[in-house]
Amino acid sequence: MAAQYDFWKKPVRNGEEDEHILVSKMISSSTVKKEELIKYVADTTSFSPGGDIVGVLDALMDAMVMNLQFGRTVELGDFGFFSLKLQARPVKDKKEIHAQSVSVVNANFRTSAVLKRKVSNISLKRAREGFASSEEGSPERRKELLKNHFKNHISLNVEQYRRLTGLLKGKALRELHKWVEEGYLDTQGAAPHMVFIKKRETAKE
Repeated sequence: MAAQYDFWKKPVRNGEEDEHILVSKMISSSTVKKEELIKYVADTTSFSPGGDIVGVLDALMDAMVMNLQFGRTVELGDFGFFSLKLQARPVKDKKEIHAQSVSVVNANFRTSAVLKRKVSNISLKRAREGFASSEEGSPERRKELLKNHFKNHISLNVEQYRRLTGLLKGKALRELHKWVEEGYLDTQGAAPHMVFIKKRETAKE
């Protein structure tokens, strides 16, 4: 068995010439949930899936968060190292920004030398079907498709927007929220049942 990869066109940044440079990227065949990993460990060891494995995972996370709160880097065995990721606006002088403007947005993970060595031995093969990518087209064109949709419908969800525009799920969701931020759309309900509706102020567009 081998992991699959393909090549996709590198996005062009502002000011760069479009040379259609292709870069390699892994294709995920599926996402393995925590429950599947717990079952695998339980089936291959003497640990019980409920009391032992789940308890250890939950206790490890609590211990990691506690130490991260003190600004420590946490080493998780041969997996690697965890540290806090911060966000703040760029400044030329640290006096220009207040502590309240700096926030924790995520946790960084840096793999250990042991894990790097283990994954470097994974076999690879070129995928037959290639890498799924969002269809090309401008946001303006997709907004026109959205306007036409609301002529006959009062709402749409992410999957409907995907089918309408050809975008992948992540990009479709980000773009819908962009329309919300710009005041064109509004939301109803909560994920995973959230739908998007046209805002009343723009209903005459």
